[in-house]
This record gives sequence, structure tokens and C-alpha cells, in this order.
Amino acid sequence: MRLLKFVIIPLLMHTPLRGQCEGDLSWEYGEKKEEGFSIGQMFSNAFTPQLVIDTKEIRSYVRDARYKELTKRCGDLRAVDAIYIRSLKIAGYSIGRALLLSMMAVLEHQNLHVRIPIVSSIKLPLTLEEDSLFLQRIRHLPGRVYADSPTNGEMDKDKLQHFFASAYIAYFSGDVQRGIIEADRGRKAALDPFYRGFMEAYLGLFLASTDGYENARSVIEPALRFAEDRQITMTAHVLQVSQALVLLGEGELSRGMDQLTLVKQSAGELGAVAGYWAAVNEAIVYARIATGEAKASTGAMIRNPGFVLGRARKASQTALDALVRLSEHLSPDLELLRFTIEFELGKLLIKRKESDAARSHLEKAIAFLQPLGDCKGMRDAQALLAALNR
Repeated sequence: MRLLKFVIIPLLMHTPLRGQCEGDLSWEYGEKKEEGFSIGQMFSNAFTPQLVIDTKEIRSYVRDARYKELTKRCGDLRAVDAIYIRSLKIAGYSIGRALLLSMMAVLEHQNLHVRIPIVSSIKLPLTLEEDSLFLQRIRHLPGRVYADSPTNGEMDKDKLQHFFASAYIAYFSGDVQRGIIEADRGRKAALDPFYRGFMEAYLGLFLASTDGYENARSVIEPALRFAEDRQITMTAHVLQVSQALVLLGEGELSRGMDQLTLVKQSAGELGAVAGYWAAVNEAIVYARIATGEAKASTGAMIRNPGFVLGRARKASQTALDALVRLSEHLSPDLELLRFTIEFELGKLLIKRKESDAARSHLEKAIAFLQPLGDCKGMRDAQALLAALNR
């Protein structure tokens, strides 16, 4: 069954940033305020690339004593979320740029050693930080990103840079193949099986999105057994979503949709983002059945008579209800799902001949992507909107 692209958005398994753990502090500390005009600042900014300015800001956020204190109070996973959400704000809600800034915030290597003939080797600086600032930032980085992460030493601080790097490459370049290469490198570089399982979760997801179902299954199934045997719930949820996408892609419609529903419920009960992820993919499958974008083979229909006669017949209304609910009640922490939800809803409403409502949702999709400028999603949404306005 061809479902075009599924929602492949590498996300952290996060919970809302606000909570009782904060007490008298807030993760929103230190946000820049409008400053008066300064000749010195004007010349400094004119000759300093914006990426350097933004990188200094997000690293300063991590080095702040309040970040370390909030990490102690709220936990390391919440602290990882805080880096990404602050990066989004610094980047003007450009998702790709925010992922790059997040990677720069957690970069653990200060120098790159390069071997050169004759002169042996040289050190290339990666962070441009003073030693004291670099060490302070590294001390503050969250390291307990797994249930079984070490509780002393450097813990799993080195894993974050690989995660954000693979997410950036897959999202910002639009090149899932490069995301596959980066995730596979991270997996091969992993010394401990827990980190390897984490990277395999995203590698399996990328493979499932490229119709590489056999390769995806060879990665997903052993990694899922490992995660389930050790009760690593968050990793297991991502792998279960990937497994559901493989089942759908291979024409196992009932099993695939049942698994997405199961992940949506179990992850939703824990407040994990995989629940939203599964819900969006479930809604997209029904929407694309309704619009005709999802083409099932005759064999798939014969193998899934219950799905075809039951759920597929109600696909349009099921998708509409789910996408409207997601559009109206999406958590602010999950705004990066906004384009996918609004775009799919716009296409569905065009099919249902509800032009005014479709126009409204396509305009929301375009507005969300505006900071990114020209990209495939923007062009697709603008083309649909132009067709509606003729």
C-alpha cells in the first residue's frame, strides 16, 4: 500500500515544560528583551554571522546556573526539551535552524584532530568557546536520557549531539537518505546497547519512510525486542510506530492501523509524544485513503476485507474528526506538527468540496512554513491554494 510519506519528524520524548517542579524558577529565564540602539552592537552584529550569535545565546542558556538547578528539579529529559524549545524561540520557530542550534548547544567535542601528511596532525576548533566556558556547559548537559543511563561520570551526554545531528539532516535537508546514513553511523559508533537501540529506533523510522521495508524490519524487530525486554518504554513506542508503518506499507492494513491505535493509547496515557505521533500518522492514513492518495493493491484488499468494508468506508469522516481535533487542540510543545496537520486537512477538505475551510487550513500551513522560505511543503501548499482561488 503506497501512502506517500508518513510523518517522519524526529522528536524528543518530552512532556510540557511547565510543572510543579519549577517552583520559584522558570525554564523561560534569560529571554532577550528589546534593547536600545547601540553603535557598537550594530557593528558587532553586522560582522558576526547570525548562526554564531544564536549559538552563543543557546550555549549561554545551558551554562546558566538556573539551567542546572531546573535540571535537578525537573529531570534530564525535561532539560533536553528545554534546549530544543529555547532553540525554537531563538530561531524564530524555524524548525531546521532550531535543530542545528540544539546540536550546537550539546556538542561535546571541543576540537577535531585531523591527520595531515608531513605535519602529522592538527587540531581544528569546533566550539570557539574559552576552555572554562566549554567545561561549564558540558558539566550542565543532561546525561540521564535513558532509564539505564549511568548515574555518574559523563553518563550519556555524548548521545545528544548524534540525535540532534540526525534530526537536523533528515529534516532541514529534506534528504531522508542522509538521515539514514547519519543514524546508521550513530548506531555503529555506539559502545553501549542502550544507545544503539535509541539510534535504531530512528534508523528504522527513516527506512520505513523510503519503502525499504525489508531493511527496516531487520533493524526494527531486534531493537524492539531489546527495548521491550528491558522495559525501555519510550524507545519501544518509536519502534512500534515504525513497525506499524512497515505493516501498512506491505499491505497489512488492519494490523498496521491496530498497532498505531495501540501506540496512540499506551503512549498517550504516559504523556509521551509518540502518542501524538501515532495519532497524526493514523489520521493521515485515513485522509489519504479518502483522497485517493493511498493506493491499495487487489491483494491487500483481499487480505483485509474487514478493514476495506469497515474502517476504509468511513475513512473521510474518521480523518476529518481526527485532524480537526489535532488542529484545534495541539499542544504548544508540538507545534512542529502543525504543517502536516493543516496541509493534510486542507487536502481532505478539498476532496469533500469544502473550499472555504480548505483555504483556511492551507493558509495556516503556509504561515507555519513562512520562516523557512522556499521548500517543497511550501510549494505544494501554495499550489493547492492557487488552484482553489482560480
